[in-house]
Parts: sequence; C-alpha cells; structure tokens
Amino acid sequence: MPRAVSTYFLALIFLAIPFVGFPQDYLVIDSLKEELIYAENENRREILFSLSWEYRKSQPDSTLYYLREIMSMVDDKENGEDLPKVFNFMGVAYHYKGDDLKAYEYYQQAYDLAMNQGDSMQVAHSLNNMGRFYSLQGDHARSYDDYIKAIEIFEKLNDKDAMSYGYKSLAELYLSQSNYDKALQMTQKALELRESVNNTHGQISVLNEMAEIYMKQGDFEKVVQYYEESMLRASAIQDFAMMSNIYLGMADAYCMQDRYELALAEARKAQKIERQINNQDLENRTNLIFGKLLFRLNRFAESEAYFDELMVELENSNDLSLDREASYYQAMLYKATGRNELAFDKFRRHHELDKTLESAENARLIERLEARIEIESKEKENQLLMAENAMNEATEARLRMQNVLLLVGILAAAIIVLILYLMNKKRLDANRKLIQKNNFIAKQREEIKNQNEQIAHQNEKLRSRNERLKALNNEKDTLMNILAHDLKAPFNRIKGLTQLMELTDLTEEQRKYTHMLDNSTINGLNLIRDLLEVSAFSDEERKPSMSELSLINQLNEKKENFRTEAESKHIKLKVLLDDDIFIPADPSYLSRILDNLISNAIKFSNPGKEVILSGGKRDGVPYVSVKDFGPGFSEKDRENLYHKFARLSAQPTAGESSNGLGLAIVKILVDSLEGEIELISKPGEGSEFIIRFPAYKKQEEILRNK
Repeated sequence: MPRAVSTYFLALIFLAIPFVGFPQDYLVIDSLKEELIYAENENRREILFSLSWEYRKSQPDSTLYYLREIMSMVDDKENGEDLPKVFNFMGVAYHYKGDDLKAYEYYQQAYDLAMNQGDSMQVAHSLNNMGRFYSLQGDHARSYDDYIKAIEIFEKLNDKDAMSYGYKSLAELYLSQSNYDKALQMTQKALELRESVNNTHGQISVLNEMAEIYMKQGDFEKVVQYYEESMLRASAIQDFAMMSNIYLGMADAYCMQDRYELALAEARKAQKIERQINNQDLENRTNLIFGKLLFRLNRFAESEAYFDELMVELENSNDLSLDREASYYQAMLYKATGRNELAFDKFRRHHELDKTLESAENARLIERLEARIEIESKEKENQLLMAENAMNEATEARLRMQNVLLLVGILAAAIIVLILYLMNKKRLDANRKLIQKNNFIAKQREEIKNQNEQIAHQNEKLRSRNERLKALNNEKDTLMNILAHDLKAPFNRIKGLTQLMELTDLTEEQRKYTHMLDNSTINGLNLIRDLLEVSAFSDEERKPSMSELSLINQLNEKKENFRTEAESKHIKLKVLLDDDIFIPADPSYLSRILDNLISNAIKFSNPGKEVILSGGKRDGVPYVSVKDFGPGFSEKDRENLYHKFARLSAQPTAGESSNGLGLAIVKILVDSLEGEIELISKPGEGSEFIIRFPAYKKQEEILRNK
C-alpha cells in the first residue's frame, strides 16, 4: 500500500470519534419488572422511574412509555412534585431519540416547574441537561454556565451522585474543545464521587471516557489500563452491552497501534456478546472494525462481506461519520482487488461526506475555539468572583465574629451584674437570717436563764428533800439497827430456853410446839441477821478486803456446809470444776454470796433434784455458777428480783421460810466487788446464777503491761 494512503488511513482512524454504544443492564431491568407486578402507589412510581432510566439509551421509546404511565398517576395536589423529574427524564429520552429540540422543550418545562415548586434537585438536573443541549448546539459558553450552576446546587445538596454527572458533563465539554487535561481532571472527580456512592454503572461510563481521552492523546498504555478497569466492573455486574462496547474500544486501540491480531481477538469477543444481546448500534460498529482489520490483514473477501452488511444497515441511518469511514475502506478494498470503477465511486462518496463533515467540523472547531476562549475567560471571572466571594465571606465572618464577641461581652457583663446582684441578695438574706438567729439566740438565752433559775430552785428543793430523806433513811437504819440489836438478845434467850425445854420430859404435843417455837426463833434470828447485813453492806464507807481465793476450796467448803440441808430434801450437791482458779474477792463477801445462792437453790428445788456448783474462766474473766432445776423465774419475777423484801411467784418446796432479802444481799455484795450477775432461767426448767469478776481481768492486764 502506498505510504500516502497508509498515512491517510491512520489519520482517518485517529480523527474518527469512537462510537459509544448504549449498554443496558438486563438483570436490573428483569428485577425491576418483577417488582413492578406487585408494587403500588409511591413504590410503583419509583420502580417506573428506575425502568425508564435503564431504557433511556438503547430503547428511549420504552422510557417514554413508562414515563407516560407515571404521568397518568400524577395528581397536581398530592404528587405533582414528580412532574419536574418526569419532564427531565422525557428530555433525556428525546435526546437519545435524536430529537434534541423536543428534549430542550422538556428540560425547560422541568426547570420552570421545579423553580415554582422550590425543587433544587430537579432545577440542577434541568440546568445540567440544558447545558448538554447548548454544548451540542455549539453554545459552549452557555453550556459551561449551566454546568457550573448545576454543580453548585448539587454541592449544596451534598448529592455526590448528581455532582458526578455535573463533572462528567464538564469533562465532555472540555473534551469537545480538545482540552484534554481539564477533561481528565473532571472525569477523575466524577470517578471518585461515583466510587464513594458505589455507582458501578457510572464508574464504567467514566472509565470508558477516560480511556477515549487517552486514545485521543495517543497514550495507549493508559487506554488499555482504563478499559481493563472498566471491564472488571462491567463483568462484576454482567453488563454485557457495556462489555461489548469495551471490547470494541480495545480493538480500536490495538488497531491504531497496528496490532491487528490483538485487535481482531477483542473484536471477536465483542461480536460474541453482540449476537447474544442483538444491539444494532453495536453490530454496525462491530462490522466496521472487522472490515478494517481484515482489510489490513489482506483478507479482502471476508472484509468485503462485513462492509457490505454494514452499508445495508447504514442506508437507514444518518450516521455520516460511520458512512464516511466505511466508504473509504470500501474504496481501498476495491482498489486492492482491481475494481477501480467501484473504487472511484466509493472515493467520490467518501470525499463528499468528508467535505460535508469537514465543513461542519471546521465550523464546530471555530465555535469550539471561540467557546474555549470564552470559557477560559469565564473561568477567570469565576475565579475572581470566587476570590471576591472568599473576601466577602471573610469579611462577613469577621463581622460575625465581632458580633459574637460583642454579644459575648454583653452576656458576660449581664452575667457579672446578675452574679453581683445575687451575691448582694444572698448577703442581705444572710444578714437578715443572722439577725433573726441572734434574736432567737438572745430569746433562747433568756429562756435558758429562766430555766436555769427554775432548775437551780428545783435543785435546791431536791437537795433539801434529799438531805431530809437521807436523814430519815439514817434514822430508819439507826432504828432498824437498834431494833435488830434489841430483838436479837430476846430471841437468843428464847432459843436457849427452848433448847432447855427440849431436854426435859415432854409430851409429844409439847415437843411439837417446842420445835415450832425453835424454828420461829431461828427464822427471826435469820431475819435480824439479814437486816443487819443489808445495813452493813449498804454502808458506802465500808470497803471489801480483797484477796486471792481458791474457787475449788470455796465450792467444796460450801458443799460440806450444806450437805445436811441438801440430804434432808434428798438433793444432791455437785461441784464441777476441772482446774482450780483464783478469784479476787473479799472472803466474807464471796462466802455470803454463795450461801444465799445455794440456800435458795435448795429451798426452791424439789426433792431428788440436783444443785450444781461450777466455775472457770471465759474470755479471761473468772466466774462462779449455781444452777438448780427448780420452778425457775417468770418475766415479772425478773423485774423485782433484787429488790428488798420482794415476793416472787416461786415458793420453797418444803415450807422453808423466805424473807426476800437473800438476792438483794447478793446484788449488793456483787456490786461491791465490781462484779456482774446474770440469771439464765425458764419457767419450769430451773435457773442458773452466774457471777463474773471482770475486775480480775483488768488487774491482770495492768500487771502484764507493767
């Protein structure tokens, strides 16, 4: 092939804009159709919107069909807010049908209605769609303005998916001006936004566009890289139409590098998918790439078959660019096979289309250059406006800060005044309360003074009464002592006479009376003895003479002393003491305590019972115990147990006399020894008197510390 023809061929491939197929996710569409069967009301409208959007590129008539169903459901009062969205979708559908003028009418209706309803989202989408329309018409400056306005609204709404559409539109605008760097910047932003919201379809579209930009720049390594990334995403969601479109893009890229076998392999992959989904646009593009590749491989017959099939389809199409490229390759094919007349016809057809497209392209190129200059000017204006806005915002922020500081100052001053007021009020309240308290205290002092005077007066009365009672008590004690001493001698004489009478020859009856007289005399002497002991032991000036006493000796001695009395009632006296201990006590005091307790135990025990004498140490404190199995004591008995002349519920079991002074004497003696007395008793089960001597432990501790 001549060098000039080869150069022209490569230039034609480079200048040709790759055809972008219209992919369609049939899995999504099938899923939506199944949901539509059971959907109602608002949910049904949302599914219809989704279906219409999926069909917008490949089957725009289906999009219009679903949108009209939505229109039939719209009520101006209840859900008229859906109308701007419906009109925007209709405009997109008419754009893909090729009727851009009608598309613009719907965009304008959507914009006006959204403005009236205050629907910022649909206002922004309308601006983005109208920007695309202006771009197609060559009014790039106006297109740029609408894109910028749309993006600003999307940013305020923080709708990242919508923002990505805005940046993608800007990328296409820059691409139409051959401003590849700016186009790549915008597509990169769109890709990042779509990745952040997991919009896989959108990511595929942006990656394909980036691959096409790098193809125009001749960076085929980047082309392959982005097509491969796009293929991974399309395969993951099984978007077969998009996969076919990517394979064709790869085939174009390899063809431009003269890597025809690789290009042919990619084209076959696209053809395999295209035959399954039956997309005419993809079929036309597939036939063109096969025809070109087979021609370059000198497989003319196969190439001609593909071109013939393509030209049949192009008779019903207005795609002049595809027709021009196919005519050129057919001319080259006819020339290579010696059919010069046919080759001439195709060359003429090619040149006619080339002039038509070149004129349009030149006009568009001029418009693009003018628009690029205007866009750059507007960008500078926008930058200046942004800088001015930044300055204004900074000024506003400074003023706001000043206002805030002023407000804070006013609030601080108000708070200080309030605090001072509250503190002053609190101080006044405190002073008032202090005055009230002082008055109350003065009043209380006066009352206390009066009460003290009354108490002093009462104390004086009590002191006088106590002295009088003390004097009376002394007189009583003196009288009792005198009486006791005076009565003691006569009783002793009576006892002696009685004993002398018993030695004489008396009758049985006389002996009985004599015995009764002797017992009465003994009881009287015992009473006199107890009275004298109570009087003697109650004397505060009398102090016990303390010594260490062997407890086992004391108990054994008492056992022998009371043996006769106990045996007379068949009562057994038992001493239980494992180890001997020594008790600090006055011998006469301890002896009298044991006498009274043992005597009472024998008196109040039934014949045949036991009286147990025991002792020991508990927690280092020595104790002695006298336990009987008599009638015990009631709760009422406990109240008067240690009172003088107290009469208790229990009575002696053998008619013995009891003057009620025994336990009173025991209590007085125990207290004098600084001891403790405890009664353990239950009615009918007997009683146990326990005498403790805690002073002994204190003495031991003192000696140990020394």
